[in-house]
Amino acid sequence: MDTHPWRVLRTPNLEVAIRWPGGRIPASLIVDDPMPGLNPMIDHEPAHPHRREIPNTVLHRFADLAERHGLQGKFTVVPWPLALGRLDRPETLPAEARAALPEFVEVVRSRIAPRFDLTCEFLTHSSAIDVRTETPLPETERRWASHATAEEFAAAIGLAARILGDAGLVMDGVTSPWDAGQDNERAYAEGVALAARRRGQRLAWYFLHFASGLDVLPRIGYRDRGTIAVSVVAGGGGDPGWATQYGKPDIVDSILAPDGTGRARKLRDAGLPLVFCTHWQSLYGNGSMGGIRALETLAGRMLQHFGAAVEWVPLRRHAELAAACAGLRIREVARRGEAPAASAAGPADAVAGPSWALEFEEAHPCGLADVELRAVTDEGRRWLRPRGGARLSWNAVALAPRAVGDGAPEAVRVHIPLCGGRLAWDG
Repeated sequence: MDTHPWRVLRTPNLEVAIRWPGGRIPASLIVDDPMPGLNPMIDHEPAHPHRREIPNTVLHRFADLAERHGLQGKFTVVPWPLALGRLDRPETLPAEARAALPEFVEVVRSRIAPRFDLTCEFLTHSSAIDVRTETPLPETERRWASHATAEEFAAAIGLAARILGDAGLVMDGVTSPWDAGQDNERAYAEGVALAARRRGQRLAWYFLHFASGLDVLPRIGYRDRGTIAVSVVAGGGGDPGWATQYGKPDIVDSILAPDGTGRARKLRDAGLPLVFCTHWQSLYGNGSMGGIRALETLAGRMLQHFGAAVEWVPLRRHAELAAACAGLRIREVARRGEAPAASAAGPADAVAGPSWALEFEEAHPCGLADVELRAVTDEGRRWLRPRGGARLSWNAVALAPRAVGDGAPEAVRVHIPLCGGRLAWDG
């Protein structure tokens, strides 16, 4: 089993596949809808007897669970819960939210944020807001998102970041309430990128899509003027604890059964990312804590069946690698001081031995990745085969390439940062 390549590029002599670093499969948990003291279902499903308050006990228990199992991912904080009041103006909040706010913010800041990227979920997860007047509009955020312009999205996201910042929390990405923005995604993704650029960031990311097939890798939603917006996809199956709000069983078995079968197994065997999604109200389970128990079961089974082959990471890491892969260019160039050799721009003269190098050009640098180099020509095979005391190096730092498969010089793998640089033989 190996990780699925996030991108495959070709040069005249090599096929270059970018894979998740370390050969491990990334796993992340998305937690949607958290808001201090309140259950969002009192707004979304008022006819059902949902409890109005979700106590901070749920937050503590979730933090305990995440620390115990090493969970990482993304955690929402709704800036203007249900359009009832703002986190940066506690006096405007309902009594339950106002009382819960200080402890909620402190626990999120000290125990959640080190493991989970924080996002807004638009502004209210309820009524849309007129950002100019900062007053609710007579339509939901879902309806508003279907016609909003990129500038309107950016203004709302900017206000969300300011509210969370003034409340003491640093926002990174953006989450859609429901499927808001799906029918207007071009403007939405551009707005996400614009809002990030105004905060001095070149990489933006958002969570909007679920996938039930194998199309679970992040997608590029928008890129322009040096900023890129990545859509991170949840493909790990349904919310394991959603049904527990209604006194029904969780669905952990469909995600990863006791015998190790299920949706997570299919993704793991395909070498694809495991991105799960749950909700604040699911964790609470209308007082049963059913969602907390469901995640405990899922995390335990992940360890039992997948062990160290899976790595829990913040959601932003998926966006970083996707952005790096999207802009990556690789070309064969002459070694310094030698005649021109092969180039990705067109046909090249054959050059014997290691007289050419691979040059990486990348507009969005990210952390380490595994880069697999597979020969597609005899010249490529000669280049991959170590000769005498020659050492493969990255920007003059020696590497230890690992053979792929049976050890023949058809393919090797190296562990390097995705950024500008040169892969060459020295000596």
